[in-house]
Amino acid sequence: MARQSLCLSALPLELFDMVMMELDTIRDLANFVSTTRFAYQRFIIQRRTILFRVLENELGPALPDARFLLVFSASSISDQTRDDKCEKYWDWIHVMGGVYRGMLPQNELPPNMRNDARADPGLPRIDELISLCRTLHHVNFLTDTYIATQLGFFSLAGGDGTPATAPPSRPERQRIMRAFYRRQIVSNAWAPTRHSLPGRDWGGDFVALLETRTDPGRRLGLLASLGPWELQLVDHVDHFIMRLGRAIVHRAAEAAAQGRGDEIAAAHVKYPNLDLACLVRYLRLYPDVAAAATDDLQAEREPPAGDEDEFSELGEYLYPFEVCWYECLWEVFDLETDRTVQEWFWISDVVVRDRLDQVPYGWSDAMAGRYGPCYGRGLHRVSPWPPRVDFGESEERHFFRIELWRLAGFALWDQKRIEALKKLKRFENLKTGFVTFDMPECTAAS
Repeated sequence: MARQSLCLSALPLELFDMVMMELDTIRDLANFVSTTRFAYQRFIIQRRTILFRVLENELGPALPDARFLLVFSASSISDQTRDDKCEKYWDWIHVMGGVYRGMLPQNELPPNMRNDARADPGLPRIDELISLCRTLHHVNFLTDTYIATQLGFFSLAGGDGTPATAPPSRPERQRIMRAFYRRQIVSNAWAPTRHSLPGRDWGGDFVALLETRTDPGRRLGLLASLGPWELQLVDHVDHFIMRLGRAIVHRAAEAAAQGRGDEIAAAHVKYPNLDLACLVRYLRLYPDVAAAATDDLQAEREPPAGDEDEFSELGEYLYPFEVCWYECLWEVFDLETDRTVQEWFWISDVVVRDRLDQVPYGWSDAMAGRYGPCYGRGLHRVSPWPPRVDFGESEERHFFRIELWRLAGFALWDQKRIEALKKLKRFENLKTGFVTFDMPECTAAS
């Protein structure tokens, strides 16, 4: 009897293709197809199908966001924009919002938006797949940077040897990746070059981005399908990028003063801040500066107070991209509704699981198991109900608790890690329901 071959090439071709399609990451696929000529040849024959299947495996629910970025480039509106161009810009944002909702799974859309769902667009072209892989490479780099920085932060806080510093789970990693994709979508939509435009109509921008009402004469905004907890995930990574940009400028100036490199002008930070690919190139071009900057973030070291002039200039380029849509857009939500902030928080209970399509545990735990409309800086506007006499004394403590919660990215992590973090002294004040001031009516998150 002839000896049976045990090599991979002896497998039926369909089974061999299925093995490649079950790989978890594009990186694993690249390593696999480079092992033998046979594996490479099979990949070339089925490369569109195989690439797309592995992208689905790696990105999970973030794949529609990645595909949307292929057709949603950054706004090129200049400071010389006239009113008629503003109107065209807002029309474009509203139209692209419909395209975005059409790419999202129906079960992720609110019931009143499911008419926007469209048929499956099918396999992307090979050039689109290559672009998806290129963007994924950048997002993976930033995700690795974020995770390493945060786990280092948790380690310095005393979390070594606990679940607080365990390697990220698959849902955690995909949650962070999706937040970076959506942060780029927001950046592309925000028309950053218009920030210095005199008399800019912020209201038109707000409506184009976040309008959720379907009354006659109104059009849904680009991000209308995203709940506040989903926007909070974007806020977490945006907060990280803002702090990283500031640390890079400081460390680059320090290195230049010591003759170890070139100073990085604050004006140049706006480009990597807005474009993930540019930020990745920047971090790789200055690895020593990047390492020093992430070390600063881990240790919660802020730039010296003597650098006020430098960071006044930096703020001109960085902070408009953070503050405006995270704070002011929430105000618009509040001003255009008859409900008070407190009433918003008691709308309904929510299902909490460590899944990407469910409200994350870290968000629900901070809200005492409730669902509210606030996120990012908007959380600072939540006040105790009923009002307390000593609110003025507790307001500052509340501010710093929320900033620590944003800094640590609580809504991005699974329940096991959050419970371990809350046992550490650094995070002991982030108790269940701390955002809602531990009201008696609050119930613990399930």
